[in-house]
Amino acid sequence: MTDVSTIAGKAEVKAGTVKINGTQSLRVDSVSDFEDHVTILSGQLPSETVTDNTVEAVVSDQTMSACSLYIGEILTMNTVLDQDHQPYYLKIVGVFEAKESSDPYWFFNPNTADHHLFVDQKAFLSQWVDDEDQRQTFQTAFYVTPDYTKIRGSQADRILELTKTYQDKVNDLYNKGFSARYQDTLSAYSKSAGRLNTTLAVLEVPIFLLLAAFIIMVSSQMIRMDQSEIAILKSRGAFRRQILLIYLTQSLIIVLISLVISMPLSYWICQVIGSANAFLEFVSRKALPARFTARVFGFALAAALLSVLAM
Repeated sequence: MTDVSTIAGKAEVKAGTVKINGTQSLRVDSVSDFEDHVTILSGQLPSETVTDNTVEAVVSDQTMSACSLYIGEILTMNTVLDQDHQPYYLKIVGVFEAKESSDPYWFFNPNTADHHLFVDQKAFLSQWVDDEDQRQTFQTAFYVTPDYTKIRGSQADRILELTKTYQDKVNDLYNKGFSARYQDTLSAYSKSAGRLNTTLAVLEVPIFLLLAAFIIMVSSQMIRMDQSEIAILKSRGAFRRQILLIYLTQSLIIVLISLVISMPLSYWICQVIGSANAFLEFVSRKALPARFTARVFGFALAAALLSVLAM
């Protein structure tokens, strides 16, 4: 399962408009977790309690000024009626501003967007959505902002696959719409990563071959230097298997020491690479995020095994 943390997720529900002064229209919205992201400048947050078809609402300071509204004013929703064909009313109970307009929670700037009325989501759902007898025509939008700082490159294909699955499911619904702005970015990344991995593989193969040749050459030289010791061991009754076991033990010890040293060293080198702008040219740049995974340890063990075989 792809683990991508979400820093902003909300459901926006809209139920028609309210006309004021015969010309201007206000859109009635309800956003989940609204109270956690706003500061009330005047008045109070809307209540989830609905009395006499009157739903409490708050507006931004911009909407208050643009539409000449005031706290305590009651607006009539002539196009939204209950099962007895009586209109609903909206009572302005407060003025708000966003705690942080740059918060990823906001899909628009609430401090500048006008003609929006926000009501409590529980009140919205209970009056216009949950009850089938008086259900109104409404529009629902779900906004999710993934935390890109926690997305790893290896997850790009999985995220695109899940996005395509959701897109297909949504497209099967009536009057639907689906948009994922990160699709083009991740698709471009996947293509670039594929080309880069191919290039790196082409460059790495000769290096691995040279390392293997160097290990074999050094091992052969060591065996030639140890010919007299090997002859003495054989003369004293040592079997070929025992001599091979001695050299195998030496190889394992060398490989173990190499692993202990190389793992933290490789971690440091990866971070240094992120600070390099060119060969031996370092700049003030954030280090690459390096981490040890099961795949890394798998490559390390494979390299250790090949080194032992080459010895």
